[in-house]
Amino acid sequence: MTTSEIEKLLEKYYEGLTSLEEERQLREYFSGEGIPPHLKVHSEQFRFMASAAREEIQTADFEERFFEKMNATPVLKISHRNRTIFLTSSIAASILLLFGLFYTFRTDFNTKPAATQPLSANEISYQQTQEILLLVSVSFNKGVDQMHHFDHFNQAVQKVQMISKFYQYETSIINPDPLENRSTTLHKQ
Repeated sequence: MTTSEIEKLLEKYYEGLTSLEEERQLREYFSGEGIPPHLKVHSEQFRFMASAAREEIQTADFEERFFEKMNATPVLKISHRNRTIFLTSSIAASILLLFGLFYTFRTDFNTKPAATQPLSANEISYQQTQEILLLVSVSFNKGVDQMHHFDHFNQAVQKVQMISKFYQYETSIINPDPLENRSTTLHKQ
């Protein structure tokens, strides 16, 4: 088999779409010699599976002991009281968590903290300048939002200019000025 066929079979194998015959071909290929270096990783896997398939359980009564152990293991049953305790403790923990989050994040963002030290003249002027610039910025943004109406006006003006150019050329072609013709004929004489 070619390397490309083996790579395609490997893709099918890892997707679980190979038949038993294709899996046998893969096992035979990887148990042989002359495997390309990029496929050596897969050969170890197939060799391990081949050796694991040959292993046998040494004791004959393995299945019997296995089923005895399974049946002998007691099944733990949760009583109704344990469920109730678990439910109430989970509800209490949830409520405590909510209260903790509420008291942690309950700061009021609208109020400004009280100043502990008097502000200097420079700091006061800086704060006032910030407030004024913020007010100007908000007002400017409102004005800019209204500018989109001028786009419609500009489009209409461009259409009118196109029509006036067309009308100008149309009148000079269809109705030429008779005075211009006379002046040209007078100059020729």
